[in-house]
Amino acid sequence: MSKAVNKTEDDIVRLSQAMDALAKLIISKQKDGSQLQVEYKHKLKELEKVINLVLSLNDSAGTSVMDANGLDTMLRNGIEVLERDDRRYALIPIKPKEEGDSTDTPRDAASKKSNKKKKNKIKCSFCHQPGHTRARCETRLAQPPKE
Repeated sequence: MSKAVNKTEDDIVRLSQAMDALAKLIISKQKDGSQLQVEYKHKLKELEKVINLVLSLNDSAGTSVMDANGLDTMLRNGIEVLERDDRRYALIPIKPKEEGDSTDTPRDAASKKSNKKKKNKIKCSFCHQPGHTRARCETRLAQPPKE
């Protein structure tokens, strides 16, 4: 009877080890899947920035932006390719830009950054003019050094 109990305990230990290994494998696969999903979303966002930049170059009024949901669906189902004049073109879904659309083109983002740039209010301790320090004062640097 003690052999049967020992065998049952060994079976339980082996089963427990197998379940542990399986659980670890499932967790690692879930991490891999979530990492791939994060990378996919990041790449889609970068692609959206590039396409919106190209659209803004073509459309100076900035009335069109890329349809990210449409592109996501298209990437999953296959990209439609159009052939014209012996050249192949991939079609990208775009939509009219809405008033409250937070998607900024890089040009818009750069102009917002320059608008927010802080004016230099530092006054020089040598000539008392704003915009530079004593170390960069042209008036002081133009004078010959005192001996």
